[in-house]
Amino acid sequence: MKKRLSYVRLVAIFLGLFLVLTGCDPHVPEEPIAYTVTFLDADDQVIETVTVGLGEAAIAPEPPEKLDHTFTGWDTDFSQVLDALTVKPLYEPLTATGWRFNLGADSACITGYVGSETTVEIPDSLAGKTVTCIASDAFLSDATLQSVTVPNTVTTLGKDAFRDSAIVTVLFAADSQLTHIEDGAFRNARALSTVAFDPSSPLETLGADVFRLTTSLKTIDLPNAITTMGSHVFSHSGIETITLPEALSKIPDYAFNRTESLKTVTFHEHTTMERIGSNAFNSSAIETIHIPYTVTLLEEGAFYNTLQLETISFASNSRLMMIDEAAFSRSAIRTIALPKSLLVIGVGAFSRSSIESITLPVHVLSIGEGAFAHATALHTVILNNNLTIIDSFAFMNTPQLASVRIPLSVTGIGHHAFTGHDALILYVEANSKPETWSVDWHDGTATVIWGYRPI
Repeated sequence: MKKRLSYVRLVAIFLGLFLVLTGCDPHVPEEPIAYTVTFLDADDQVIETVTVGLGEAAIAPEPPEKLDHTFTGWDTDFSQVLDALTVKPLYEPLTATGWRFNLGADSACITGYVGSETTVEIPDSLAGKTVTCIASDAFLSDATLQSVTVPNTVTTLGKDAFRDSAIVTVLFAADSQLTHIEDGAFRNARALSTVAFDPSSPLETLGADVFRLTTSLKTIDLPNAITTMGSHVFSHSGIETITLPEALSKIPDYAFNRTESLKTVTFHEHTTMERIGSNAFNSSAIETIHIPYTVTLLEEGAFYNTLQLETISFASNSRLMMIDEAAFSRSAIRTIALPKSLLVIGVGAFSRSSIESITLPVHVLSIGEGAFAHATALHTVILNNNLTIIDSFAFMNTPQLASVRIPLSVTGIGHHAFTGHDALILYVEANSKPETWSVDWHDGTATVIWGYRPI
């Protein structure tokens, strides 16, 4: 037994000596194998070097451009690296006429067109790859193309794609897969008169300025899947009438700013609209609009300077809570039946408007600074019994206003709230001026009757 143990010890000693002499350490794991993949440009200059593990894929850099050539791929497969690689780009020379495009791993993107044809159909594949996008600036300032048909394989229309171009008609194929139109795609395409979407298009986004300054575009049918539109989307366009998509939750800021031909805007019968954005209809020619019950906020300047807006109505079950700053300032609106849900009338909301009469709904608690200032046609104001604040200049310079009853609930009136009247009578339910009212809440020319009790 002892001889056998001695033999085992000898074997262990010799094995240990062998490992030491050969530099092997049985307790240290081998380092993973890695290889270098070097990407070159057309002039054999290194553009990027990456290190990947055995059998892994390398991620290629953005392919370098080559004058008068189209990139078609790389000369070496790097999807499963088994050794160090040097990879070079492949190009095809551009023909005198035809499509310009870039190739990705599985798709192609149109970058332009050279030719004399004015009516073209974008192919759904190029160089064996599916065409999925029209690149930014693809047809920027193009003076030749007038009609373009976009295949149903295209999902994205890039920024400024047709900006400043002579395009007249753009048709999107049936079963279109288009989901995004990026900022300024048709901006200042002043000849554009027709944009035809597939009604069932999954289009979700119209970026900012998409149809800005498209002065020949009179009407457009938008897909109902659109959830977001960017600011100024139809600003300064020739649009005359439009129905807003069902899924759109907000009319964006300045959406229809200075649309001097716009007359009517219709909401989808199942609209989910919640807000009308800042200056959405600023200086437009809109004449009438019905606000759906889903809208809770009219943002700053929503209908500012709408000199032809005479009719605005709200759904009977309206959820509107706030009319924000200058929302109807300088508008032609004469009468308005405010919804019962309203809580706040913001700063200058109806200032310098043509409003003639106003009745505050029961839940309105405050009237913002200058809310009705310089509304020179205003002759009738009926305040509710829950109102607490009448801010400074609220009814300043409303000379047609003959009398106002101020309910007992009003705890604060700001500076010059009732200034600029020659024969105004103020029927105040308080027996004397509350300390929380400004000392100059009127200019001294009004007749104040304290302790008034309505019959």
